[in-house]
Amino acid sequence: MASNLMCFLAKTILGLVTFLLLILLSAAEYFFIEAFFLVFPPPLLHAILFLIELLSFLLFIHALFNEKGPLAIPLCVTQAIRILLFAGVLIYYIIDYFNDEDVPLEHRNSNRSKWVAKLGSHLIFVAMGHVLLFYCGWACYRRFPQSSAYRSSISKHADGGQFHPQGTHHVIVLEQPIEQAMYGKRP
Repeated sequence: MASNLMCFLAKTILGLVTFLLLILLSAAEYFFIEAFFLVFPPPLLHAILFLIELLSFLLFIHALFNEKGPLAIPLCVTQAIRILLFAGVLIYYIIDYFNDEDVPLEHRNSNRSKWVAKLGSHLIFVAMGHVLLFYCGWACYRRFPQSSAYRSSISKHADGGQFHPQGTHHVIVLEQPIEQAMYGKRP
């Protein structure tokens, strides 16, 4: 009974930490878009991706508490999309910085270079949070076997809540002492 309670508490803490991390990272991304006046990922794209992340988080909670590993895959996919989006934004602004003809090739200590450095460090910091979220989803997927996702809840509860393990079991009845069965008959 105590181990079931501890397992439930661990799942609850993981779910709460994952939710808080998801909300805090999305708020930080919104503030980065506003603070850096980013035009490449439009705020509408950020909002749509955030809603998809919330929906995949709900599937992740179902996967976590009902031990259905494959339902954690949408969280992994949305986090991978978010990480790729950050990589694209970073590459876009670095290329944009070096394509600017007003920037001299030497002494790049201007405000624009500091802006790109701040943007890059902020994006890498937030991307690490999304890597952690990706790992939470992947660990849930790896922790719970795939076969549990395909068990029908109807078959579990069809006979009054009694779940019978599949497969046959063989019982061997020995009509002799165990020592004789294992080592042979001794004189």
